[in-house]
Formats: sequence, structure tokens, C-alpha cells
Amino acid sequence: MTAPTYVTPAHWTFPDLSARMAGVAQDPADWQRLGRHIVRRREQLGLTQAAVHAAGGPSTATQRNLENGAQTSYRSSLLRQLERVLRWPDGTIDAILAGGDPPGDTPFDATVLAELEKQEPELRRTATNVNRSEPLRAWARALLHQIDQLREAEQREVSENDRRAS
Repeated sequence: MTAPTYVTPAHWTFPDLSARMAGVAQDPADWQRLGRHIVRRREQLGLTQAAVHAAGGPSTATQRNLENGAQTSYRSSLLRQLERVLRWPDGTIDAILAGGDPPGDTPFDATVLAELEKQEPELRRTATNVNRSEPLRAWARALLHQIDQLREAEQREVSENDRRAS
């Protein structure tokens, strides 16, 4: 059986409906999982639902529905607005609904830390080299501090995951 063909005036534009309506056929459990990720990310950023709305995200009522998995269909544009406010790349919500994880919840962070740690000796040399400019030495010290903070955060996360698993 072939899909019906609809004729519309030439000046009407209808982008692919699947691109405008995310997750129409998704399992409610997928939406509940998405809601948990949204809450976690919002809290990581220190944002309230009101702050998300004020920054251009969905209304607090819509956020409440998203966070509770109370609804399983939203306009794609609304989801993209939320992604921008949560500082997620476009498509992150679709990826979560498909079973993936948002950036930062994947092994990617460990890879980033490993790459930064490779640069640590050079950063230490730069930070202490009196022949380098003070602004450059300050940047190197700041990056070293960030590496330390990332390392500590990763250790806390591993400990928390171990605690939850036991």
C-alpha cells in the first residue's frame, strides 16, 4: 500500500513532519528517562524552571511535563530551544529518546581528561617559566586548575556510581 499524496498550494511549506514532531511513537519510559536527564542537566547548570523559561526555553508547565514524562510529543523547535538553554548540541534530546546519553554522561569525559593530562607537563613548564609572559603563565595555571577539578569530579562520579551499584 502506498502513502496517499496530498496536493497543497505552492506557497505552503511543510518541512518533514518527523523533523517537527520528535518522539511521537516513543515509549513513555523513554520520555521519563529524558525527564531525568533534563532535571540533572538543569541542576548541573544551577537553573530553575523559571530561569530556563527566562533564557528562552519552554514554559515552566511544559518543562514540568517534560521532566515528569507526562507527555510524549513535542514540537521539534521547542526541544531545540530547551537544548540551547541546557547547552546541549542540537539533536541531544532525540539521541536520549533513542537510548543514548547526553554529552558529559558518556565516556567522552574520560577521553577529554586523558588528552588534557597529556598536555599537563607542558602546561606546568609554561606556568613556571619566567621567560613566558605573565598572561600566558596565568592561562597555564588556570588550565592546570581546571584539569585538577575535572580529575576530582571524575573521581567523585566514579565513587558515587560505585556506591549506587552496591
